[in-house]
Parts: sequence; C-alpha cells; structure tokens
Amino acid sequence: MSQKSLIGMSEAQATFKSLWPRFLHDVEFNAAGLPAIASPHLIHVLVGVAVCGCLVLGNRWTSYELTAPRQTTYPISFLAEVDDPNAFRVINGVRVAIPFITLVVFEKANAHAGWMVSRIVGNGDRSPLLASTSAESMDTTPLSTTPFARAFSQLISAMDSARNAGNVSPSNMWSRVGPNDDPGKLFAELKNDYRSDQVQHAHQVGGYTMEMPSTVFVSKGGSIECAYVLGTVTYSGSGNVQPPNRSNFGPLLAPGTYSSVTLSSTRDACVLVTPSGFNQFIGVTGGVSGATGVLAAAAKSIAHNERILDR
Repeated sequence: MSQKSLIGMSEAQATFKSLWPRFLHDVEFNAAGLPAIASPHLIHVLVGVAVCGCLVLGNRWTSYELTAPRQTTYPISFLAEVDDPNAFRVINGVRVAIPFITLVVFEKANAHAGWMVSRIVGNGDRSPLLASTSAESMDTTPLSTTPFARAFSQLISAMDSARNAGNVSPSNMWSRVGPNDDPGKLFAELKNDYRSDQVQHAHQVGGYTMEMPSTVFVSKGGSIECAYVLGTVTYSGSGNVQPPNRSNFGPLLAPGTYSSVTLSSTRDACVLVTPSGFNQFIGVTGGVSGATGVLAAAAKSIAHNERILDR
C-alpha cells in the first residue's frame, strides 16, 4: 500500500488563502515582516525586482489553481497559479495595471515549521498552465528531473555569453526566443550591460550558476521545475566611480571611488517540459540584489583625513 502524501488539497488551499495576502501586504507595507514568511533567496529576488521595478504583483485575484506531487518526506511544497486581472507594475514610481498570471511555490521545511513563500515567477498574460484544483492535482506523478538539467544548463550558458560577450550562440536552445518574451528580454538586458561596459572601457569578470531546483510539478502540458540563478559581476581597475546619483552601479552601492566593485544578482526561473521533450520557458524574476566595493586608496586617504579633522 502506497504511503499517503503529507500535503493535501485542504491544507494547501488554507495555506494559500492565509499566506498569500499576508505576503503581498508585507511586500508593499511591511518589509520587516518578510523573513518570517519568505525564504532568504526569495527576499534577495525581491530586492532585485525592487531595483529594476520588474515584478508584477496585485492584492486581488479572480482564481487560483494548486498542484503538488505525492510527497512522503519533508521538505514539502506545492505550486499555486494566481490569476490576477488587477495586477500592477510600478514604472517610474507609478502603478500601471497589467493583467497577469503568477506562479508561486510554497514550502514547509518540517512538520513543526510554518509554511513559507519560496519562489515567485510571472507568466505574463499567457493561458493558465495548471488544471483545476482537485484531490488528483494534489497527488500527481511528474516527469523526472533529468529533462530539466539541459534546459537550465543552456540558460546559464546563454546568460554567461550575453553578459560577457554580448551575444547568444545560435545553437543555444533559448536563442530563438524573441526579445519581447522571457528569456529573450533577459538576454537583451545582459547584452546591453555588456555594450555599456565596452563603451566605458570597464573591465569586468562574472558568471552565473544554478542553485536549489524546486520540486517538479505537473501542469496541463507537462511538468514544471523552478531554480534560482545566482550571478556575480566584478569590476576592477581605475575608473570605478559611483556618482552621488548612483547612476553607474545602481542604488545599492554608496557613492565613492572604488578599486573594485562586485554586483550580485538573484533570479528565479521556471521551465516547462512536455512529455515529448519540448521545452517552454515560463518566466524569470529578479535582478541585482547586492553590491559591495573596495574603496580606492585615494578615497580611503580622504576618508581617513576627514575622520582626523572631525576629532
């Protein structure tokens, strides 16, 4: 006799109805409350989208669907698809209404832990991916994780190439995605960063890695897996100047002259693989989530002299 799953429809529905509204409230009004209900990686993703203004969120929805595979050991998780016609994007400080579908993963580490929101990826205004919530949708058998390895490996390769060489190889499986769809929009952004560095003769070294793939979830067209994509870019040499308006390295780095600057990024990406092996990119959310710098010697000397004068 097969073992009963640790997560059922009633618990998943109750968790979604209580935790999702609280999460949306804390994102907008109470960031200090997020560590209690959001995973550390997701908080970094939220920092990234706050910097780029590229996350669509709304506090009302017309429907949601839930799915989860059979899970008999912790940690456990389920996937929610939220249909929100009142979603918005903040553009230049102004809310702009954008009907949107969002995929959200909820996770529970052990029997005594609370549920956490662990991943968020927008699916735009595309058709819903999940079937109606039912006892069957909460006890599914997804594809193995093997088909996803190539999809994410190709994504990392394309991101590395776009950021460090300004192009994506035509042989890359994601190279045919247009610039108005994910991950084409992401590649265009990384290519633009590369061109900007070339114009400014900035010397940078960086790359991306995939971490912490999610549980595999069943959709109407196949199976879905999400993963965090972490990146670092380090600028070295002279000329690493962050002006008072923070226009060179973004809002996370204080103004100053640096001998080196490292920008870190955190993104969450999701991919769907059909039973026939076709790969569909669902979405990617996040951006630059951290910045550190080593002050140049001259800047250190000035700062030191200012401290002496203040005594």
